[in-house]
Amino acid sequence: MHAPIRCAWCGADPVYQAYHDTEWGVPLHDERALFEFLILEGAQAGLSWLTILRKRQGYRRAFDDFDAERIARYGEADLARLLADPGIVRNRLKIAAAIGNARATLAIREAFGGLDAYFWRFVDKQPIRNAWRDISQVPVRTPLSDLISQDLKARGLLDETLIVWSGEFGRTPVSESGTGRDHNPYGYTMWVAGGGFRGGLAYGATDEFGFKAIQNRVSIHDLHATMLHALGMDHTQLTYRYAGRDFRLTDVHGEVVHDILC
Repeated sequence: MHAPIRCAWCGADPVYQAYHDTEWGVPLHDERALFEFLILEGAQAGLSWLTILRKRQGYRRAFDDFDAERIARYGEADLARLLADPGIVRNRLKIAAAIGNARATLAIREAFGGLDAYFWRFVDKQPIRNAWRDISQVPVRTPLSDLISQDLKARGLLDETLIVWSGEFGRTPVSESGTGRDHNPYGYTMWVAGGGFRGGLAYGATDEFGFKAIQNRVSIHDLHATMLHALGMDHTQLTYRYAGRDFRLTDVHGEVVHDILC
């Protein structure tokens, strides 16, 4: 018996390999399973997919085996229960989004008959068969993925969750003291997911040494202004009083970076 040919991304982890071999890329029509993936994908924001797969049984137990009708009726007691459950990602916004997505799913069932009919109508009920030979050829987004994302958002399934990951500061490419790389204010990396930000986009670049940002530079003030804009707030109107003076949250330099927004 020949060993299965696997994509490099699943590595040697048995959980990842089982997902790759039996689920990834397999046409799916089961209503409960489609809703399960909808919730799990939302929980993944800012995390690895493997992390979510390892918590999958915990999610099934905690969320009533992904019964959308029951989840849609969750109240404050259920929210408190879920926030205390170590078997899932205990993020209040993600849990609230899962409950909201259950309610939006019921509306989709009312309008289209189910998630199966809703999703498969985008491709005329026929699976798309690609022939990529290398993972570098796979696009991070397509016109179809954008269309589905926009439609989901319009129906309330991609709500206000905004995930931001960042270090305290950048690091220099080398160490001057020999005890670790030094603080670097000229180049750093931040990850942002959800909340109206474009997925799969790498914006900006440093020089060849990774020392200084040279392309599409974004200051911390710009980032703050952009996040506030995504949350529906005008950063130029947000001020606070200190020592008899009005100060803006983003200082006077912040500009919204529209290129990274949906």
